[in-house]
Amino acid sequence: LTQDGNERRYLLHIPPQATRQALPLVIVLHGYGSNPEQQEQLSGFSALADKSGFAVAYPLGTGHKPQWHFIGHDDRDEYFIRAVVPDVGAQVPIDKRRVYVTGISNGAQMTARLACVAPDIFAAFAPVSGNYMDFNDCKTGTTTPAILFHGTNDRILPYSGRFKQFSPQHWAEQRAVQNGCAPKPLITYRQAEVTAQSWRDCRQHAEVIFYTLAGKGHSWPGSTMPERITSQNLDATQVMWDFFSRYTR
Repeated sequence: LTQDGNERRYLLHIPPQATRQALPLVIVLHGYGSNPEQQEQLSGFSALADKSGFAVAYPLGTGHKPQWHFIGHDDRDEYFIRAVVPDVGAQVPIDKRRVYVTGISNGAQMTARLACVAPDIFAAFAPVSGNYMDFNDCKTGTTTPAILFHGTNDRILPYSGRFKQFSPQHWAEQRAVQNGCAPKPLITYRQAEVTAQSWRDCRQHAEVIFYTLAGKGHSWPGSTMPERITSQNLDATQVMWDFFSRYTR
């Protein structure tokens, strides 16, 4: 894609059974210093897309160590990711009511930014291992179904937040308020070190679910990352897709 005179890139995976029927689309954002190919391998989303019948786009950030810009007045990444959706649609039919976004670390922070400014594009959001910002320009009146994941021993973006960036628990609670959910979450999953809180009774059934990984670090649950930092008691990619599948915009 060309944006403001600059070339931008994304990796596109289309399932082999794609037909003329419009496909859901998942946008998957890499972490700081990573790239689309690494994020494809880490998440396993392309393999799941082949089984479940959706397209996946893995955009590339900017810089020598690729990253996403989610604060201040720099909105180039927001508009690039927005532009990926119709660009994919020019190559394969896309169901624009079923477009979703996820990302890890810096990609999780960009995912949270998109929940603020682009609920008109995305039907649900899934940040992984991020810390988050308060934004004063969020679109209000729109529900943002969200599912998120974080390890309690994350030393890069801590479970409790850091500096001016707040915790995943706080972000989940914010989404629950915006979605008009019941104020107290229910424990809906518990297996080994993994626990899920779910905020329910929301407007338009826009649930918020927060998976905590006790003792685990900065990771994508269910991936090939080292056992000391991630959990094999939860396949985040499958859980995300099951969640995404419930929502249309």
